[in-house]
Amino acid sequence: MTIDTQPKTVVVLGVAYGGVGALATLAKLLPPGWRVLGIERSTHAHHVYVFPRFSVLPAHAPRALVPLVNAVYGGRVTPGPEISPKGVVAAEANDGRHELVRGLVTSLTATSVTYALPINGEYPADLSTAETRTVEFEYAIYALGGVLSAPSDAWGRGERDVVAGRGGKPGAVSFLKSINDKICAARRVLVVGGGALGIQFASDIKATHNDKEVTLLHSRERLLPLYHQATHDAVVDKLGKLGVKTVLGERVTSWPDRPLDVDGEDKVVVTDKGSTLTADLVLVCTGSKPNTALFAGVDPAAILPNGLIHVGPTLQVANTEWFAIGDAADSEGIFAGHESYAQGSCAARNILRLIEVREGRSATPLEEYKAGPVRIKVSLGINEYVVGTADGATTHDDGPEDIHAKLMWSLFGVEDKGDEE
Repeated sequence: MTIDTQPKTVVVLGVAYGGVGALATLAKLLPPGWRVLGIERSTHAHHVYVFPRFSVLPAHAPRALVPLVNAVYGGRVTPGPEISPKGVVAAEANDGRHELVRGLVTSLTATSVTYALPINGEYPADLSTAETRTVEFEYAIYALGGVLSAPSDAWGRGERDVVAGRGGKPGAVSFLKSINDKICAARRVLVVGGGALGIQFASDIKATHNDKEVTLLHSRERLLPLYHQATHDAVVDKLGKLGVKTVLGERVTSWPDRPLDVDGEDKVVVTDKGSTLTADLVLVCTGSKPNTALFAGVDPAAILPNGLIHVGPTLQVANTEWFAIGDAADSEGIFAGHESYAQGSCAARNILRLIEVREGRSATPLEEYKAGPVRIKVSLGINEYVVGTADGATTHDDGPEDIHAKLMWSLFGVEDKGDEE
């Protein structure tokens, strides 16, 4: 193991929706003598909101993998409250101080992070055999998100579920194609979970495979309850027109052993109301779980019973030099990519303020994160979608097959040059 002791380092763990905002902001505004180091396990950011669509239309799958080559110096930086009355004196842009490395974080302390390096592009199953790096830092942002539901988890969990080539673009594309193969092979598909992911899977599968029996099962009587009732009504209406059977207000009490295996065996789900639903394929879309186990090495008391890291209004973890954002933090706002991005940018600006205090330039109070109004866009088949807010909902029929996936690339500083990157 080698130890990197470069001084005055800020680390950003995870460079997806939230991490890229933090990384780009720090790379642009850190003063001389400081550097930002991003650590990301994958070669490309996973635009998971389009995974359901590309699981039924896998030809578009490469567009869901966003190149990270320009994330440091080309990622989008949004304006925020002034850093200080005097402003930050940043070093010359693109001076080479800042870096994004590929690595799988294996352990943390209050002031250091250790990560494993891939071997020939892949991480070994036994990480103890991997070469590691340890980096000491002054400040850190935890942006490792959540563990996704299995149908969208191109990383995989457990020895049997690990995705071949995980962490690379070919592996993620193959994963999406494998989900498509399962969908094509199944005659009866049961989607469990009526959040955006489940709704998109159910509607896209039925829209592209009208001959299949598709059922959406949800534990609550209402879909997307954070939004106006009209959002629920629009979703239920469209699912009905597509021919998706909707079962609401029933919670699963018994699961099949291997819900994603299409092996000729019936997959039987039993609910708390005694209903029995049988399918060839069960897509479990019951939400992500916080990916926060590593934070126990920093402060186990900061991890709440629900798995989230407790943060204050400024997104800082109390009594530490850490900030936590996105699906890993119990911050204000919904779990969504745009909120994660805004939180990452806010956390970065607060670190810049702390650096100013540390270097005696000012004592500007830290910025408190304020979530924006709730808003969601959910596809309802290939071209139709609903936009829901707290005040109402509107339906549209002008959505493209790829759901404008490439628009996300600009967030990471990548121009649209095709799917080859």
